[in-house]
Amino acid sequence: MTKLVLNFKSKKSKKIKNSRNYLGGKGANLAEMRKLGLPVPSGFTISTKVCDIFYKNKKVAILEVEDIYKIKEDDILKIYKTLDKNHPGVAKELKRGKFRVGGRVKVIDKEILKNSLNPKKTKEYFKNKGYITIAGFQTRNVPHRAHEYLHRLALEFCDALFINPLIGWKKKGDFTQEAVEAGYKALIDNYYTNLNVYYDTLKTPMRYAGPREAIFHAIIRYNLGCTHFIIGRDHAGVG
Repeated sequence: MTKLVLNFKSKKSKKIKNSRNYLGGKGANLAEMRKLGLPVPSGFTISTKVCDIFYKNKKVAILEVEDIYKIKEDDILKIYKTLDKNHPGVAKELKRGKFRVGGRVKVIDKEILKNSLNPKKTKEYFKNKGYITIAGFQTRNVPHRAHEYLHRLALEFCDALFINPLIGWKKKGDFTQEAVEAGYKALIDNYYTNLNVYYDTLKTPMRYAGPREAIFHAIIRYNLGCTHFIIGRDHAGVG
C-alpha cells in the first residue's frame, strides 16, 4: 500500500489530472473547489492510501482507500437476515478474510472490462431505438413459461424489455451459464422475433440476499438505462 499526500496550496505538491476521479469523499470536493478558484484553507493537506488491485497476477486497478474495517460473523448474518451459516451467501462471506476495504476504484487495465456491460452503450442503444420506457429482467435460471408471461406483460406496459441474466458465481445446483444462455437464445430467436427485446448478460456473483439484493439488482438496471424493473416472487432467494 502506498501513501499519496496532496497539498492544495503548495506549488510543490504533486499535480494529478482528473483529481476528482483520483480522490474520494472530501478530497474530491476540495479538488473541485481549487479548480474553480474557490478559497481552500492554506496548507490544507489530504493524505490518502492507495492499494493496487491485481487479477490473475496482473495489476488492473487502483483503490483509493476510504474505509478499512473488520467484519464480524454477526454482521454478515444481519446483512443476509438469517441465522443459517450454511446459507450460500453467508458461507461464501465467512470463507473470506475478516477485513474489508472500501473506496473509489480507478481501472487502469481496460482489458478487464472487455465483454462487460457499459451504461453508455446500453443507454445509447435504447435512445437510438427510440425507447422511452424499458423494463429490466433479472434471472439466474433458464427461461420457463412464467418468465415468458412476465416478459410479454412487461412489453404491454413498456416500449422495450431488457433481458439481463446473471452469469457470475452461483451456488451448487443452480443452472450453468451455458444452459441459461442457450435457453434464452432459443427463446429470443424462435419466439420473440419482431419484439422490442434487448439481451445481454450481467457478470456479477449471486449473493442470495433476498429483498436487499433485489434493490441492488434494480439499481444496476437503472444505471444501465432501464425505467422499470421486474421483481420475482422470491427474488434473489435461495430456493
